[in-house]
Amino acid sequence: MTRNNITLVTNSLLYKDKNEQLYKYFDEVTPLFSFLVRRTIHHLNHDLNGEDLTKYRTRLKKEYGLTNRFAKAVVTTAKNTFKLSNAAGDYLHSTYATKIKKINTKIIKTKTALNNPKTKKHRIKNLKIKLFWLQMKKNKLIQLQNNGPKPMLTFGTKKLLNSNKDLFLKKRDNQIVYIGDKNEHLGNQQFKLFYDKKRNIFTYKIRLEDKYIENSKYIYGEFIIKDNIAKKEILKTLKSPKSNPLSFRIIKRNEVLHLQIMY
Repeated sequence: MTRNNITLVTNSLLYKDKNEQLYKYFDEVTPLFSFLVRRTIHHLNHDLNGEDLTKYRTRLKKEYGLTNRFAKAVVTTAKNTFKLSNAAGDYLHSTYATKIKKINTKIIKTKTALNNPKTKKHRIKNLKIKLFWLQMKKNKLIQLQNNGPKPMLTFGTKKLLNSNKDLFLKKRDNQIVYIGDKNEHLGNQQFKLFYDKKRNIFTYKIRLEDKYIENSKYIYGEFIIKDNIAKKEILKTLKSPKSNPLSFRIIKRNEVLHLQIMY
């Protein structure tokens, strides 16, 4: 369990024999979720082309046949990711001045060695090569500094894409988020959480996106929360309607699903 000023997060394993429906649905829906998040981040990077965020979400919902809550989860996840990438870009940009200063020190030191008549001839060539690459690096940093801060966005490495495309896609499309709202029943419209006191387990009901509905609108499963502090707080939320939202993130690692509950 990790803590910040607002949100607590606890993690639980979702065993396949108890969550077979979710394993199947996860593989079907996460590529769509991940694609729409990447698409939205791209549009946010271009200020949504002047479109209002609410209108953008509505259009996204209609264009891809999404439920309102799914579209909200996509946009919220994209906004949070974009915010973090901007912060990372700002920090990286702030380091350029120090890096340029350090390279200038190395350039001065290298030039001093080159101009020193005591420097042996066999070192001259290496010093000239070193000076060339230092100047190149400095010019690149100056160009990056002049371009201003840019968001640091990455969805996987080209090396992994070229060497193992299947693994690249699994790592890129490995999560889905269900955003909670305290005004919704049990704090979440899409992912409803329940507690079975007799069996001491949590059960859930996830509403499927319309395009994935076959025989039922919902899938079901169960899991255990081992963190007693988290368990107590989550039960308190479930017993107090409209007290707090419950948000969920499902992540797949090494073919095993993990459920993160944010409360």
